[in-house]
Amino acid sequence: MKPFSKIFEHKGLIWLDEDRILHPGLIPKCPERSHYYRRNRLEFERLNQWYQAERSAGLPLTEIGESGACGEGLFAAEAIQAGRLIGRYTGVVRKARGRRSSSAYSWHFPVRGRWLSRLELDGEHEGNNLRFVNHSFQPNLRPDHLVYKGQWIIVFAADRDIDAGEELTVDYGPDYWNHPDREVWLSQEEAEKLLDRKTSKPLRDH
Repeated sequence: MKPFSKIFEHKGLIWLDEDRILHPGLIPKCPERSHYYRRNRLEFERLNQWYQAERSAGLPLTEIGESGACGEGLFAAEAIQAGRLIGRYTGVVRKARGRRSSSAYSWHFPVRGRWLSRLELDGEHEGNNLRFVNHSFQPNLRPDHLVYKGQWIIVFAADRDIDAGEELTVDYGPDYWNHPDREVWLSQEEAEKLLDRKTSKPLRDH
C-alpha cells in the first residue's frame, strides 16, 4: 500500500500529522478553563483517555480509492469495529470568514470565547487522509471534538462495524451543502431529509 505522504506529494498536497496554526495568538491557551469544557468536563476527560488509548493501540488501515460520482474517497483496508478511532482530522487553523467555511474541506471549531475569533480547520491543501472522507446521509463514521495537549481537535470514529473495502463516510450536516464549491443532485427524499434535518447536541453548549 502506497504511503499517504507519497500520495499527497503526487497530488500537490501537504501532509500534516498535526494542525498547522496560522496565527498562534488566535488559539486559547487553556481551553479547559472555558465554561463549555467545565460543564462537560467528565465527557471530555473520557474522550481524551479514549483518544490516547486508541492512538497507542494503532489506527485501522485505510486507503484512498475511486468513489463514483464523488471522485475519490477513503476506504477501510481492513474490518473496523464500532467505536474505533479512525484518526484526527488535520489541516490549517485560521480565522473563519464569517459563518461560511473557506473551503469544501473546512470544519468550524466547536467553541469560542467572547474575546476569541471564530476559527476553522481547513484540510483543502494541507491535511491528512481524512480529507477524502465523503458525505453520506447514512454515514458509518461520526465526528467528535476534544481537547488534546491543550488544543481543540476534531476526530472521526467508527459509528458501527465496518467491512473491509467499505467506503468511510460522515454526515457533514446541513451547512455542508451551503458552500459554493459543492454541487450535488438530490432525490426528492434526500432533499426533504436535508431540509428537515436538525443538528443534535450531545454536549451542552457554552
